[in-house]
Amino acid sequence: MFGCAAADPERPPASSNGMAGTAGTSGAGGTSGAGGAAGVGNPDNPDNTPPPVVDVPDAGEECPPGMRCNNDNTPDVDDCGSQTLTSTVETVDKPGNVLVIFDRSGSMNEEWNGAPKYEAAGNAIIAAMTPLTDLLTIGGLFFPSLDMSATTCACNPVDFTHWIPGAPGCCLMGAQASCIVSTIDQTDQINFVPGADFITALPNQWLLQGAGRTPLETGVTRAKEALAGATLEGSINVIIVTDGAPNCSDTDDINVIGDRVSTIAAEWLAQGIKTHVVGLPGAGEASAILNEIAVAGGTGSFIEPSDPAALQMRLQEVLTETVMSGIETCEVTLDPPAEAPEKLHLVVTENGMDAYVPRDLGGGSGWTLSDDASTVTFEGEFCDQALAGRFQHFEFEFGCVDPPPIPPLMGPM
Repeated sequence: MFGCAAADPERPPASSNGMAGTAGTSGAGGTSGAGGAAGVGNPDNPDNTPPPVVDVPDAGEECPPGMRCNNDNTPDVDDCGSQTLTSTVETVDKPGNVLVIFDRSGSMNEEWNGAPKYEAAGNAIIAAMTPLTDLLTIGGLFFPSLDMSATTCACNPVDFTHWIPGAPGCCLMGAQASCIVSTIDQTDQINFVPGADFITALPNQWLLQGAGRTPLETGVTRAKEALAGATLEGSINVIIVTDGAPNCSDTDDINVIGDRVSTIAAEWLAQGIKTHVVGLPGAGEASAILNEIAVAGGTGSFIEPSDPAALQMRLQEVLTETVMSGIETCEVTLDPPAEAPEKLHLVVTENGMDAYVPRDLGGGSGWTLSDDASTVTFEGEFCDQALAGRFQHFEFEFGCVDPPPIPPLMGPM
């Protein structure tokens, strides 16, 4: 798995309870050197008596008595044999947070797979969120917004999609209102609420459709204000859903608008917040801008679903990442204790990638091993982020470890 312990046991999935690791201790080295502590994987030496001086056979040959052996009973000629370490720690689901930035401009009324785009996309969002509603806090910012100060509107009184029922004189897309995006605490937005409440409120917002422009920059700016003012615990993901090029700014240059939105997405990423961008049919003219925002937001490229079912699947992946599995304690008991403490290494998995964790990460962050080599303690920022669910798996290894070092730890999740 790490280039030298070919017989390492298979790693458990990230969602499993408990923490398991593989490790190997020093064995016989060279051609005639004495072996290390014996007996692991060797039924001929159950009492771990000191091994005799023996010649090391070639790799692949049967492991003789008195030598440290791999799980397949071949000799540990590379000093990288494996030993399974179990621990008392368990993982638990860590609730997460999502902010949806949703386009409700006039073009969202166009049909997609037999339904208006706003409805098809909205139902895909609901289907993706439903299995995780108990573990999500969700907010919604919708653009453009109502002009609540308007007394007259340039709306068609026959087409009631341009009006707000029960609120004469207020319309979504009047000449004055086409670029307005209200703050998240207003009635045409959804402030952060439990997942089930968001699902109930969502249709009331996507129905506020009209003809008009796409003030994405203002919508993302309002989202930045909303996140800055919110008190949220756990991971945060932003999901932008749009079907066209951004406009409605102090410039008609969509590249300038894209750069401004990308700057906000980059600021979020520096805080550990990823931005996922969904481009619905019609967004092709803005593909370069949407990709730029996604790259700045740490998600690589924008999502361009072929149909609502494909959108639902991609959003489920995003939401599953939002609900992380974190540990409950930063004190991990090893069973059995590490036989060669000086050779014990910690490897973590983050987003499918392995990384080596030095014991001293600086600033009081890292991990320590007790004098009897039975307890590992995570410390400082490393402990905080392990508790928050940043890492999906922890593994202890002896000897040869070749993943890259862990990148610098960011601030609170």
